[in-house]
Amino acid sequence: MKRRFLSIAAVFILTAALTACGGDNKKPESTTEVNKTPETQTTAEQKSTTEAVSTSEESTTVSVPVSESNVSLSGLEQYLLDAGVLSGTRTETAAEMIGAVSGFKYTDAGAEIYEFDENSEDYKKMVETNTITLEDFGIALSPAAINGKFALIFSNEEEADQAIIDAFNSYGK
Repeated sequence: MKRRFLSIAAVFILTAALTACGGDNKKPESTTEVNKTPETQTTAEQKSTTEAVSTSEESTTVSVPVSESNVSLSGLEQYLLDAGVLSGTRTETAAEMIGAVSGFKYTDAGAEIYEFDENSEDYKKMVETNTITLEDFGIALSPAAINGKFALIFSNEEEADQAIIDAFNSYGK
């Protein structure tokens, strides 16, 4: 009984800590154009690469140009929104509790995305061990995916959405 209570308390604390007290419920404005045609024309003069994410319901391809200037947390967020894999209310998270620079969560998708400083010890430890430690609680989390300086975590690891993971991993490549 004591073990069950401690487990439930740990889950509650983890959920509360990662959700944070932020409250920016505004959806970000679209700054990336999405070409929803099956073919994307790319000229030799373009210095950006083109990402393609296929949806399982349709044969439509979403093509999003990605350049070094928009490989950022907000660029990743917009990319995932344009790909149609994130939904729900956006909430800022207490990213510093896991050693990240910044982060956000989408409630319906259960996805949390964090940006790390690639020179930080927390980032190096995460890459080496594939775990993120929740500071002050000693709770270890396993990211569903790591893409460069970004980490993807699901609130419930058993309900990890493969479409989100695939889109997350294709960003910036």
